[in-house]
Amino acid sequence: MKILVAGIVLFILSLSAHAQSVSESADANTVANSYNLASLKKDWTTVAALTHPHSLKQFRKLIEAFVESDASIAETVFGVKSKQALANMSDTEIFGNLFAVINKSSPEMESALKSLQSSILGSVEEGPDLRHFVYRISFSVNDSPISKVAVYPLKRFGSSWRVIAPDDEIRAMVSALSAPKLKTPPAKAKRKRT
Repeated sequence: MKILVAGIVLFILSLSAHAQSVSESADANTVANSYNLASLKKDWTTVAALTHPHSLKQFRKLIEAFVESDASIAETVFGVKSKQALANMSDTEIFGNLFAVINKSSPEMESALKSLQSSILGSVEEGPDLRHFVYRISFSVNDSPISKVAVYPLKRFGSSWRVIAPDDEIRAMVSALSAPKLKTPPAKAKRKRT
């Protein structure tokens, strides 16, 4: 369980951003700094808004496959009564609702996020459209401190930048849907247009 919580916390941090302070033409440093701040605020709608659309689409495909195998997930996690209602939700709504439910469903996750600290150590450019930001992330799970160095890519999207979610982390996040604690109705994520 400790490893799953640690993985999910790292995933959440990798996707966290504070859109209100990031303009459409923000540079990668501004987006990375904002994302670091938002990881502490648990603003899942904003996290989704600053996730690269390609990552959101991959995330949605995995969610739809899960719902296909267990239709109750649509209501339990996303608060909708049918697969069609889920299909009508935006990618950002699906993403934001899942994070809200996971955060509220796991005392370990809530504790880990409360203790979360992070700082940007630096970045590496890989061409004009891709930057990798290196973070030091510290948090506790069941009173056990965890400190990791993580690298999160940002890719140019229009005139700004968006976080790219690694495929393996998307799969780990979606696999959390099978956790028995995810049996409470979700708190609706605020809808934000991007």
